[in-house]
This record gives sequence, structure tokens and C-alpha cells, in this order.
Amino acid sequence: MPDISGADISPSQHADEKRSTGVAIKTGNAIPVFVHSSWRTSSTWLWSKLRQARTTVAYYEIFHERLCDCSVDDFRQRDDSRPHSKHPEAAPYFLEFASLIEPQGIVRGFDRSMAFERFVPAGGLHGSLGADQEAYVNSLIQSAYARGKIPVLTDTRTLGRFNALVDAFPGRHVLLVRNAFHHWASYTEQWADGNDYFFAMLFKTIESSRHDPFIRVLVEWFANRERSPTNAATFQLFLLFHLYLYAHAFDAADLVLDVNKMAAEAEHRTVVERILAGYIDSPVDLSDVRNSFGLSLFSVERKTAFVDTIDQFVKQMIDGSISPQAREFLDRMKDEALAEWERHEFYAKAGRSAALQRLKLAGLRWEEQADGLNKEPSPPSSAATAEADLDEPLGRLDTLIAAAREGAQFVFHPTLKSALEQPKGRKIGDVQVWDSDDGRRALMLSGADLSASSAGETEGFVIRIPDSFEGEAGGRRLVIRVVAKSAAATTTRLAVAYSTKGDGTSGWRWFSVDKDWGAYEMTYDVPVKEKGGEDFIGLLADGVGAPGVLVCAVCASVM
Repeated sequence: MPDISGADISPSQHADEKRSTGVAIKTGNAIPVFVHSSWRTSSTWLWSKLRQARTTVAYYEIFHERLCDCSVDDFRQRDDSRPHSKHPEAAPYFLEFASLIEPQGIVRGFDRSMAFERFVPAGGLHGSLGADQEAYVNSLIQSAYARGKIPVLTDTRTLGRFNALVDAFPGRHVLLVRNAFHHWASYTEQWADGNDYFFAMLFKTIESSRHDPFIRVLVEWFANRERSPTNAATFQLFLLFHLYLYAHAFDAADLVLDVNKMAAEAEHRTVVERILAGYIDSPVDLSDVRNSFGLSLFSVERKTAFVDTIDQFVKQMIDGSISPQAREFLDRMKDEALAEWERHEFYAKAGRSAALQRLKLAGLRWEEQADGLNKEPSPPSSAATAEADLDEPLGRLDTLIAAAREGAQFVFHPTLKSALEQPKGRKIGDVQVWDSDDGRRALMLSGADLSASSAGETEGFVIRIPDSFEGEAGGRRLVIRVVAKSAAATTTRLAVAYSTKGDGTSGWRWFSVDKDWGAYEMTYDVPVKEKGGEDFIGLLADGVGAPGVLVCAVCASVM
């Protein structure tokens, strides 16, 4: 087990034993380095440091959902170092995967289920990885070896399969952590800036891991709580989920890196630099590591019950597979997070209401933010729009959206919540929400079952139409405009349907969608309402193997 005291950080005896039995090492090859973390823990910063070495091929987020629908153009044009992300400026982050993209637009050996559905193996946190995941990871390692380099494999989606990866692959397995309250504050800061990706991924990962008994208890315990960064229960869920993963990863780790400790203690950072330099046979400079704090917005009315709930759940997550050292680490992580929360409350409690008010005044539609950004964002004020127009002309995508919205009584813009809360029984394949290279949030659909029905709610991606629009549409012609483009460098297809759930459906209307943004329009004579019921717009991508489609806006108007 790792020593994380600071003076001497050494690999575990268990890790040394495992290195003799893995499948990826061949005589003469260096040992692979794995960096396991959650989001917003300085993982991208550390990856970029290891990537700078001439001795490495450093893969960024090896289980990222984008690897199942990608192209060289996508990877080249994608900018992950936008200022508010606080990510380092560097060559495109997915460059190392470019030579591994198959003709059908997926990284060789990757499967979309690897991103979230198998975050925790079927056998639990100490279960096996699965042959296809082993083959995929091994292919990345061998690709680096073919170039005479040390493989560095990082991801924010490996904590649940930490032990499985250690068992399957000899290597240096690094567990990267951050004070959990600072970690939470980074999620909240991004959310307040309009980026709800990290909270949505947290909830998606938790929901996908319900087969683990302890995670299932967490899900059920917090099921009726509002999942919002303004709710203290959401912080409890966030903290307990991460503590559980860390507790079961600790004993398998060769090295545990605490970003806060590296930033606070130069001597400790020097020891870490020396160890990492040994791993990759190249100097490592971490001197720019910094502690930072984002934003926390939840309030606690009953402090004793709030803390005791956390304490009692921590006791429930400890079993015979966790060493005494791991238990000490678990308690320290918990205590340090709560200590930082209490310090924050002392200094910031009085100013929290002012922070909330500033967010409202910034035009973030606070109620919609707290509801997961599920509704259409408020348009900027005319003064703000005029100021933006003076700075630069509208881009092509903005122009297309403005034209599609003209005269529309209903407008849908994708949100992560709209993707995560799709009804059961969909035949839509893979659904993701991306921040497109054009600066807009886009719905990405791919791999649909082409037998999907267009009736009722439809079996595609479903958009519920407001009652006010339904009342206007009955017995009249409507126009639906969809702003979309192919997710690859080649054309693909998109189907659109309008269904009245009982009074008829337009059927799927298929469009050939180009690689550039365009507006696609259909008309439908809506039947006169006889049975009543709800109306829906359905979207369906092309089938498995075809390029995915990105949708930025869906607008409907009654003629």
C-alpha cells in the first residue's frame, strides 16, 4: 500500500507482485503509468505534465464518451483549453488517439458502454475488467510501445474499475485526489458559469453503478432530494460517492497524489516530482501547482445531523477488503473536506445570498440552473446583444439558429438533463450532450435502432411539447426546423417526427445531414384533437455504424 506521508512515497508491495503477472509488458518495455482520478482534480494539468516528456505517449481520458463517435477533424478542431475550464493550453488533447480511429468513426477497440455503464465492473469494485476492456487498454499500451515510448493512460472514469485495471495490467497506478470540498466547489463554479457537465456526469455515473450494493443504497437514500448544487444533500452524495471509491482504490495504488498537499508543501512536491520522473524516465516539473477554490452555494440548517449522516455512511462503506491504512486515509479525506466546509461557512455564509443574487442578475435564469438547465436559456438583454454585435458579427451557427427561431412558438436547446431524463424504452442508441467547437451546446445522437416507432412519445429522443403549443397546433399546419450537422467529416442522416400521442403522427421524416451546420425543415398538418393527450417531437439518428448527428436547436411554429 502507498505511503503518502510526504517524506517517502513508495509503491505498494502488492503492486510489485502484480507487475510480474500482467498481459501488457514485454521484455525491454517500460512499465505503463496509469493516472486515476475524478473530474476537476487537476487531472488534466498532471496529464499535460507527463505528456511533455519525450519518453511518453500520454493518452487523455481513455474511456471518454467521445471516443465512440469521432474523426481526425473532430480531434484537431476541438479546443479543451477554453479559459474558464482552467485547463492548460496544449496540442489538441485527443491527438494521441488519431491513428487509432477506425473507418466507422470509433477508436479501435472502444465501446460506448465503457464510458459509464461499466464504470463499476459487474462484480463490483473488486470485480474483473472484462476481456474487451482489457483488449482495448492493451491496444493503447502496445501502440505506445510500437513507438518506443512509455504509455501514460489517464482518465476520470476509472475510479470504479481501479482494482480491475490493477489486476489486469502491471504498471504504476497513481491515485490523484484533491480536498473534496475544493473539488465540490470546482463543480459548482463550472455549473454557475453555465457548464453543468460535471454534475450531470456525476449523476450519470452514480445511476450507472447501482449494481454495487453501497452505491445502490446511496441512490435510494438520496432519491427524493433535489439534485442541485444549492442542496446540501447533493454535497453529501458527492462526498460519500468519492470517499467510497477512494477507500477501495487506496490499497491498490502505487502512489497517492494530493494536489492540495503538493501546492502547500514544496518538500512534498519535490518527492512527488522525483517519483514521477522515475516512472517516465524524464524530469517532471510540478512547480506551478496551485490551490484554488471555486464556489459553494448550499446551506445547512442542521449541522449536527448533516455531519453525522456523513459519518454513519462512512462507517457503512468499510469492510474487510480495506486495510487500516486505507481507513485512516478515508477518515482524513472526510475530515479535511468537512474542515474546509466549516471554514468556508465562517467566511462566506453571509455573502452567499449576495452570490446567488449576482448569478440571477447575470441572466443565468437561476430557477432553470437549479433544475438542471432543462429549459431554454433566457435571451440576453437588447443592450448586451447590441454590445456583442459591435464586437463581432454573428457566426454561421448563430445566424442559422436566429433564422430557425424566427416566428417559432417553441424552441428546444439541448441540456444534459434532457439527455439524462429520457423515458425508458428508447431506441435511440447513444445520447450525449457536447459543448461544440462552435461554442454552443449540442445533442449528439448515434447508433439508433431503425425499428423505432414514431407514434406516441416516439421511441427516439423525445421532446415534450408545452400544452400551450399543443392547443394552437391542433388542426393546423406546423413547421419544425432543426439546426444540425454530422458528427463526422462525412454526411449522415437524421429523422424528425411530430406525434400527437393518440391522434396521429407525421412518421419519421429523414434528412441527409452535411458535415457543416445547416437548418432542416419539415411541415406537418396536425390532426384535430379528438383523443387529447400530449404532443411530442422525436429525433432519431441513423443506425449502428453510421456517423452520429449533432443537434443544436429544434424550433416549431404554427402556420
